[in-house]
Amino acid sequence: MLEGPAPDVVECRVLDKFIWLSSEYEGYYYPAVQVGEMVQKGQFLGKITDFEGRVLQQVDAPESGVVLFLVTCMAINKGNPLLSIGA
Repeated sequence: MLEGPAPDVVECRVLDKFIWLSSEYEGYYYPAVQVGEMVQKGQFLGKITDFEGRVLQQVDAPESGVVLFLVTCMAINKGNPLLSIGA
């Protein structure tokens, strides 16, 4: 037992789904959310552009949940993971 007051209770959330979103193109990835952020279904999460700045893919949330991880590398290949949502 440690001396002092008990630590604050931390609310836990059970996640049933882990939704992985991947790049459909090769280009540059611009995320619009952060790890830990709560997102809503349909919310804009980021975009993939070509090397001249044209938008190739808009990434929207397929479900509401929390952003679990986020790729921070700007250069992205087709099929690379972009982020994951826990729902």
